[in-house]
Amino acid sequence: MSTNGKGQFLDQIEPSYLETLEDTLSKKETNFYKDWELVEHKNIDAFFQKHGSFLSKRPENPSSNLKRENLESQMHELIKPWDSGKGIMMGYDSTEELDWHFMSIAANAIKEFILDAGLHPGHNIKGVKTSDILAVITCLISFNLKHIEFSSIASKKIKEISTFQSLTIWCSLSKLISDISSFTSIDENAVASVFKLISLKSEDAVLFRMHTSKFMPLIIDLENDFVLRPVSSILRNPLNSIKDLLTLRNPNQIADFLVGREAWLRKYLYAMFMGTRYYRVEGNIALRINKKFITDIDAAIYDNVTGELALFQIKWQDYNTNDVRVLRSKASNLTDELDTWTRKVSEWISSQGVNQLEQNLRLPNKRKVRESKIYLFGLSKNAARMKGYGFELKEKKIAVGTWVQFVRNRTEIGPSNSVFGDIHKALKQQEDVEINVNPRPVTFKLSDKEFHYKDLWNVFEA
Repeated sequence: MSTNGKGQFLDQIEPSYLETLEDTLSKKETNFYKDWELVEHKNIDAFFQKHGSFLSKRPENPSSNLKRENLESQMHELIKPWDSGKGIMMGYDSTEELDWHFMSIAANAIKEFILDAGLHPGHNIKGVKTSDILAVITCLISFNLKHIEFSSIASKKIKEISTFQSLTIWCSLSKLISDISSFTSIDENAVASVFKLISLKSEDAVLFRMHTSKFMPLIIDLENDFVLRPVSSILRNPLNSIKDLLTLRNPNQIADFLVGREAWLRKYLYAMFMGTRYYRVEGNIALRINKKFITDIDAAIYDNVTGELALFQIKWQDYNTNDVRVLRSKASNLTDELDTWTRKVSEWISSQGVNQLEQNLRLPNKRKVRESKIYLFGLSKNAARMKGYGFELKEKKIAVGTWVQFVRNRTEIGPSNSVFGDIHKALKQQEDVEINVNPRPVTFKLSDKEFHYKDLWNVFEA
């Protein structure tokens, strides 16, 4: 692995950095972190107009009260062996409390899946409400989680049960539709429309000839009112699998997933700079010369204290693939687009002046901009540093980062005297961070054979 190749891991490890930081803030005994006063998320609205610098802790899971303790003792009594004629399999009953326990876990997971996949709950896909799709998928995830837990307990308590056979779930589609409709209060026809959209069918098989990534469907429709529900489907984000399926059926379908992403990420960005210190420019800002469109600015935030102005180009590409050609194409496009945007914005400001920029941004009269205090940011949802794929930014004025990387840096910098200047400096320093990547060998034994993988997994340190 080349030094540049190791750079592909930089964006991948950022979520773990942010998670570690949020764990620290949540467990912190004191009420302060780097001059932030830590506030419980449920109370944050009361602090927007107060003096001081406030930071919300991670929100609690709103359905955590539904989670049960001592699951094994409750579930063990509900398990029973079932002779299928082909082996002893697992049967089980359930309770309302257990159903809500696993639904709570699934609902918490689906929030992360939604953000990762960029599937906006407020839109439609082929005439089907995305909110209905998400409700059905949440139910399926909860069912699978419950089934896996029952299988785990059964394998320890009732030795004759075949765990491998028991992990295979099949059921009547019409019964599944009826159950989910009753649980969610969504009309049965609407639930059926969701299954028609997300189910893998025999006619889809031909589409996967050129698909290089692993595909783990939530539902396999046997087209005789029976479906298979692979529990492996929740080992990865099932929403990405559904996106893959829909775009394989119709490549133009990708447009449905892109709608509203820019505004979505801008909303989250502005939520980090609430309060009276900042002025947030709503909407997209077009830059023109003699009525000719030059480029646009996706987000802009003005610091009322320092006079700093942050201008953002927002990108939300999908990197849920292992196709090297596709990854390099996405990396090349992102780098070229950020370079072009930086150059055009810089040239526009130099030729038109900061006074015209103030007018375009609709800044109130008292807010003045100095060119030396303008900071350009490229904010990419999932991947930003493309040197590891062979592409490097030529323009040096822009600082790039992924969403979680930006959040982490914003938090760690705190309420400094130069917030945007410090964030910009930190992101620039992190563009070429070198990490050590070491292969982790793994050995699998199958019958009388051993398979040795030298670098199936990697361990890395920044």
